[in-house]
Amino acid sequence: MEDRAGWKITKVDGHFAIILDTKLDEDCSQRMFNDSVLQEWLDMQTALEQGKITREEYDDWRYHYNELSLGKHTSAVNKRLDEAWLKESETLQDE
Repeated sequence: MEDRAGWKITKVDGHFAIILDTKLDEDCSQRMFNDSVLQEWLDMQTALEQGKITREEYDDWRYHYNELSLGKHTSAVNKRLDEAWLKESETLQDE
């Protein structure tokens, strides 16, 4: 995201924020990310800025993100959706 779309993750007043450099791609549209994806990105970026990881480690994480993390986040989102659906269906059955 940083290299392709000029996005940078930050927190403003405790809320996630993505800053877009529209000069890089004026057609760039915002995408929805769940909190765990954004938190992981912010954690990795903060670790780099604080010297807890090297630039090489950070680049390795972000260039291999799909391989390393996306499945984990997709599973977590699917689980939450399943739980919400189950709760909703139980509520409907009780009526």
